[in-house]
Amino acid sequence: MKSIVKTTLLLACAITFALPAITAATPQTIMNADIGAMNATSNTSNSTATPSVGIVNPLTMYNSIGEMETDVKFKIETPSVMPVGYDIVDIASINKKIAQINYDKDASTPSPTTTLKDTSTNTIITYRIAKGNQDISGDSTEYPEEGTLKFNGNTVNLKGQDNKVNLATWTVNGMSYSLQFAKPISQTELVSIVATIHGAASRTVTTTAH
Repeated sequence: MKSIVKTTLLLACAITFALPAITAATPQTIMNADIGAMNATSNTSNSTATPSVGIVNPLTMYNSIGEMETDVKFKIETPSVMPVGYDIVDIASINKKIAQINYDKDASTPSPTTTLKDTSTNTIITYRIAKGNQDISGDSTEYPEEGTLKFNGNTVNLKGQDNKVNLATWTVNGMSYSLQFAKPISQTELVSIVATIHGAASRTVTTTAH
């Protein structure tokens, strides 16, 4: 994975925020309903009580992105740059509808046949893509700062703290995307990542506050 390169940006204005500071939860600790069902399955299996009937693990692990594309039935566009030292650690789909790729710092070769990477290390980057126009991040954390970043007619919704980004969500051409950062990154780094997903090295960008 290449390191983030310097990207030429045109920032119309800096994001400013007025919400009171709160402690944000680590991304991936607040999951969507599908992952909640998966956790319920795990918890039930570890209990002495009679297991609930009909709970199905929605998570499918893969050895490659190509293998996952066959299951989800759409092209998975991935970033060609990430922060220095980050690489893929696991590849999965949720109900074969949401594609998910976890990246971690100083990652070894992916081992997607095992369970998901432990997110308690606070360095995980989670990238998701799915058909439709919705927030697929599964993160309902009330971050103290919110804003938007616009490039080439597209709007990226930003959430974070201390002028850094923990969560970015956006839609392009009928596809939904999300990036969650356990360790928040700068807007400049975010734009470098998002731009490469959509086939360009740089973008003219404006930012606004919520």
